Amino acid sequence: MNIQYHQINVGDLDRELEKINSLTGRRNKILIGLEITVPEISRKMTFNIDPQHGISGGKESDITCLEKFRKILPDIYKMNGKEVHMFFLKPDLDSVSAAAILDIYLDNPSWMFQEEISERIDAIARYDRHGRRTHCFQNAVKIPKGLFMYVGGWKNGIEDKINLTKKWILDGTFKDINKFNRIADEKFKLSLTNLKVEIIIPKTVVFIRSIGRGACGFGYKYAPIVVALNPSYRFGIDDRRTYGKKWIIAQKNESFLDMEDVLRTLSEKEEGWGGSPSIIGSSQIYPSKLSKDDVVETVIQKILVH
Repeated sequence: MNIQYHQINVGDLDRELEKINSLTGRRNKILIGLEITVPEISRKMTFNIDPQHGISGGKESDITCLEKFRKILPDIYKMNGKEVHMFFLKPDLDSVSAAAILDIYLDNPSWMFQEEISERIDAIARYDRHGRRTHCFQNAVKIPKGLFMYVGGWKNGIEDKINLTKKWILDGTFKDINKFNRIADEKFKLSLTNLKVEIIIPKTVVFIRSIGRGACGFGYKYAPIVVALNPSYRFGIDDRRTYGKKWIIAQKNESFLDMEDVLRTLSEKEEGWGGSPSIIGSSQIYPSKLSKDDVVETVIQKILVH
């Protein structure tokens, strides 16, 4: 099976659609989208593995891209001889791991049933559920900080991300793991110097302004509901990238906030919002125009427990 990976550049969607259109309709090509939230692209896919996004997550909102993809591995395996194209909008550990386990499965399907490999896959899935079930760091398997950092890096190629993740899933390590862990620690410390914390409602809602990663996790130190703003988030790659506001709203578990109603309300104000019952965000393809008051006031109106 020939597999090709594609990083979609949201800064030039017309050109991306042109490339995708050149692949569709061919019997020997399978197009797999991993968490593609752009309708014009997702409907071109043979499969779009995106169980968590949308106005209402429904029955599938409790599983991750990785878990859903794992279930269809035998079906994809039967397509041997086809040319598989995998598309990523915003690669994260969940979607990259889905691509990694396909590689593992093609090498040897029985590996997926080995206890340690299965535990590492489950750890990634638990982490991505973000509060909907037990958080993975409360379990024995720890995901290296350096793996999150490398997979989330814009300068790292998609195939390198997949290979690094595949190596960790297989044996719990990867090349230069200590080096990447140190870099992750340094980046986190740097992000703290540019971080602003504002308590909106004591022990209930906190606002975090940060240009780095980990804002939601940091916010949970203050309140179970976090409204996070990255004022200069990067949209797109290469010379067509733009920077602007990206919102994230998260809760420790589903008992604090009517997230579905928050999502519906914000989607009426601005297109592109999506997420799960525990974490939602503004568009992944263009900057948000909503103000802090727009977002924070919506959250306050939907609190379930004060």
